[in-house]
Amino acid sequence: MVRVGDDPDNDKVGSGTKRWVSDISTATIELVLHPNRTVAAVPVAAPLVVAPPPPAPEPVDQTFNLSSDVLFAFGKAELKPEGMQALDALYQQIVDVKPKDGNAMVMGYTDRIGSDANNQALSEARASTVANFLIGKGLPADKVSIQGNGESNPVTGTQCDAIKARAALIDCLAPDRRVEIRVTGVSNPAEPAPAEQPAQ
Repeated sequence: MVRVGDDPDNDKVGSGTKRWVSDISTATIELVLHPNRTVAAVPVAAPLVVAPPPPAPEPVDQTFNLSSDVLFAFGKAELKPEGMQALDALYQQIVDVKPKDGNAMVMGYTDRIGSDANNQALSEARASTVANFLIGKGLPADKVSIQGNGESNPVTGTQCDAIKARAALIDCLAPDRRVEIRVTGVSNPAEPAPAEQPAQ
């Protein structure tokens, strides 16, 4: 109870004053959140998906070896039908290596039968034939080179030295008659699959 205008003459007749009493109670303001009130949802950022880095390229240095007896007739530099099939398969192997900015060195070798000059010319001609075939399949011409090595670097060593008969010697020296293709560069890995986006 709060007394207003408290005076000794209050309530006396003719005093000219009145007693004013106020029943003002203390007001308490209470904020009540209704349990069913809808509260605005705070937006949550979607998780950031970071794509993994691409695999680092690796150096490529691979040599493919083909028998000249499969590719050519004896003493010749023209491809046989089975030689073309062999080079088709070889080309696919080179593609599977995925060389990037790579180079292909085609090297021809002969056996020791015949003169050095003839063997050198034959090895170069065979290397050129193989190189032209691979370029025709799709290898960049400026990335393909040839090298004729004649009868050098025989793989048979001395194992045929005791053979005198020509036909038998030709058969024995067959591994020396070959074409090697050395591919160098760096690997060209497949592009990684794009990262999946989170559901909205």
